[in-house]
Amino acid sequence: MRALAGHAGEHERGAGGGGVGCPRIRAGGRHGPVPQLAGPDVLGEDQTTLHLVDMGNEAVGELYQSRGYPPMSHPSTDPAATSVAAWFAGLRPPHPGTARILEIGCASGHNLLPLAARWPGALCTGADISEEAIAQARRRAAEAGIRNVSFIAADLRDLDFSGQEFDFIIAHGVFSWVADDAKKALLELCARHLSPSGTATISFNLRAGWEKRLPVVAAARRIMEEHGVDVVKALAILREVMAEHPDIIAIIDDMLVKGGEILTFDDFAPMNDPWPLDSFAAAAVSCGLRWLGDSNPAENIPSSLDDAARETLAPLVGDPLRMQMTADAMAERTFRSGLLCRADAPVSQRMTTGMVMELAVRPQEVRPAGISPSLKDFLEALDSFRPDSVPVAEVLEKMGAADLPAMAKKVFQEITRGHLRARIEPVRIMKGMERPRLDPFRLLCAREHIPLVDAWHAPCLFTEKIWPLLAEIDGTKTEVELAGIARRLCPDLAFPVWLRHLEERGMFA
Repeated sequence: MRALAGHAGEHERGAGGGGVGCPRIRAGGRHGPVPQLAGPDVLGEDQTTLHLVDMGNEAVGELYQSRGYPPMSHPSTDPAATSVAAWFAGLRPPHPGTARILEIGCASGHNLLPLAARWPGALCTGADISEEAIAQARRRAAEAGIRNVSFIAADLRDLDFSGQEFDFIIAHGVFSWVADDAKKALLELCARHLSPSGTATISFNLRAGWEKRLPVVAAARRIMEEHGVDVVKALAILREVMAEHPDIIAIIDDMLVKGGEILTFDDFAPMNDPWPLDSFAAAAVSCGLRWLGDSNPAENIPSSLDDAARETLAPLVGDPLRMQMTADAMAERTFRSGLLCRADAPVSQRMTTGMVMELAVRPQEVRPAGISPSLKDFLEALDSFRPDSVPVAEVLEKMGAADLPAMAKKVFQEITRGHLRARIEPVRIMKGMERPRLDPFRLLCAREHIPLVDAWHAPCLFTEKIWPLLAEIDGTKTEVELAGIARRLCPDLAFPVWLRHLEERGMFA
């Protein structure tokens, strides 16, 4: 079974499995009906419902042993960012720079290796069921000189770390794609091995958004079986059939953006099990864990909801879980990245002015409308630090703010609204390097044509023509020399602009 192969980028994910000792709604197959497509019956007149494929762990394991998931990093799992969500929930985990970090479902290590490279004082462990993926992870760690990480090839249900504790446990793209026993094993492992103030980031698919998507998956599967076509072609055929149904077209287009390689492991994975949020939270509680909220504090209430929708949620402010579930339903949300801690974790402190001052922030690309004069002054001061993430205290000093508690409250609110992106440590971008240089891991990625991970843990893909140019950025050539290579390899590339973009993404060491 694929209990251990992390996947998907920051797409909202969706799909399959079962309960973990708590009541919940199942999504089709032998467990009940799934709503029909609102349109022509593409599966035949006798087809009254469309069903979720619900295969066992063995089918999941076969997929991941035979095909490696594309390398990808997941910003929602970055401990520098998830620690902000923990702070907001009243828990202060250890600093990740000296922490013990475990990733369950690490695949070839593309999410964990950049974290280990960033924090050489941390001790990192990755586990995955695929021996081939683990071999790749070990090789890349060795070639990049990353020595504070180890990798284990094992089934999630067999993992035991002999009393070890971890400050951060990451399981992205695992929970909804394995069967019930593996789900339970994952939650129990977190409860057993989290440190007293540690957190676990576990992503899962939401029932609220998948009720409309599952019938599309089922219809496309039938087309694949009957016509012998791949998933992308099946979705294209279904798109033509459903041309008069824009809601279904929107779902199909969203799927097609991912591409066939990711869809095989994501929407069309052998196991596909979206859960309601309360069922996930109850399952966590039954295993000795506690729900803290989304790993991104700006997504406890989906950022897609406008102010009017948020106002309707105000009466539920005293019941955060119900409020979040209602918001999920309103937004037809398909995915959450949840943050958990031990049931006995010291969750008591609340955010203070001093804690807000410690946070490092950077603005979103688009400035929010209708902001107050004081917030406008803050954002203008923050813009002067671009592209860095800088401590709030530095920004307030630059703008000469007098009422620090009031400004701290505004900053807190803007982080929860997603207008500011926060982390617990600053990012200082190296600028104007005479001989630009990718660090060893990024240089290895360039040579192997796999995504480079930026300073904020976001993956960056390039076209085939660009990879050879990236591989030349090894610190031995000046910008002028690199420009000459660019003219030869990529004559249409606006090289100075492109190089500045890499610099602003924090790619250079």
